[in-house]
Amino acid sequence: MLFSPEAHEALADEPWNAERARRAITSIIADAERAFDDGWPLHPHDEEGENDTGARFRTLHIGGAGVVDALHRLARRGFVELRRDYVPYLERSVEAQPDFPDEDAERSLWMGETGIRLVLQRLAPSRANLERLWELIAANERDERCDLMWGSPGTILAGRELGLDVTASIEWLHGRRDMDGLWTQQLSGRSDRLLGPAHGFAGCVLTLGDVAAVSETLERFAVEEDGLVNWPPLVGKGLVDANRDRKIRTQWCHGAPGIVATLARFLDENLQSRAAS
Repeated sequence: MLFSPEAHEALADEPWNAERARRAITSIIADAERAFDDGWPLHPHDEEGENDTGARFRTLHIGGAGVVDALHRLARRGFVELRRDYVPYLERSVEAQPDFPDEDAERSLWMGETGIRLVLQRLAPSRANLERLWELIAANERDERCDLMWGSPGTILAGRELGLDVTASIEWLHGRRDMDGLWTQQLSGRSDRLLGPAHGFAGCVLTLGDVAAVSETLERFAVEEDGLVNWPPLVGKGLVDANRDRKIRTQWCHGAPGIVATLARFLDENLQSRAAS
């Protein structure tokens, strides 16, 4: 089995309707703007475990900076005219206590100051903010986590967008590639090798762009059934036993959807088709 059916809603037996989708997006945006109160509460599914603090997180990945960035992307595409100016909120956010103070999170694109400042720079560019971003990105040059969330791949992407020189960081990440084509992530005191975009191989390839043997590497670690493929989060683990809840991941972070969405242009046509079907 390549996916857990109980973890997914069945496809609706209805044709695609662009106008209905646009109305739904507009409704969601309006609801998000109404819910703003110096940030947004976490979704109940995100409040479990270490996130069960009642805090309104401010980061790009699980907090307000990500919401603001999404709202502005949708506004630029003509889905809505925003009712609020979120720049003051972002300015407060970069001065606030970090959401994850025990994780050395200042440099993290997804979970720290870098991501918040990147969104602020998109909305209200300033020299002072750019200089602080450069400090954070340079400090993350050799972060051994080697992932988009915390490590240098994420800050390389940020630096490249900002026109900063991230050559040294790119060269270091190239040099960290293992002989079998993967990267080793040092996360939460563990040494693992992951495959998906958020923490693993796909994120490193997305960042570097000119990596050799992408399809060949992924082919070796794919799980195949009836001509289709999926990937476990962790090398050396099966699709089921890689996760504590024993549900197979078919998400952007882990599994075929993220691999295809992130690396489609690097995959050969056969592997891409088997993973996307």
